[in-house]
Amino acid sequence: MDSSTIVFTKPLSELCSSEEALVNYLVDSIHLVGQNLGFEVEKVEREVRVGPFRADIVVTCKDGSLIVIEAQLGDSNFDHLGKVSPSPPGLTRL
Repeated sequence: MDSSTIVFTKPLSELCSSEEALVNYLVDSIHLVGQNLGFEVEKVEREVRVGPFRADIVVTCKDGSLIVIEAQLGDSNFDHLGKVSPSPPGLTRL
């Protein structure tokens, strides 16, 4: 395994004390996340307005595509799921 591979040996809830800590980790390592998932990062923004919501992270890729990342620790709910629907209302090219 090389240094560009992400491996979690514990549940994220044990590694990050809060969703804010998880968002900070993801933003700090977004280029590594991109390498592992196959996208090249152009720009990263936090707390981006997506319709009536705010998405934790929006990544603009070098190919122009957008990736919405909504960090969540714990049970799923509509607040989180609504932000990452296939076509989030109100999200346009950044």
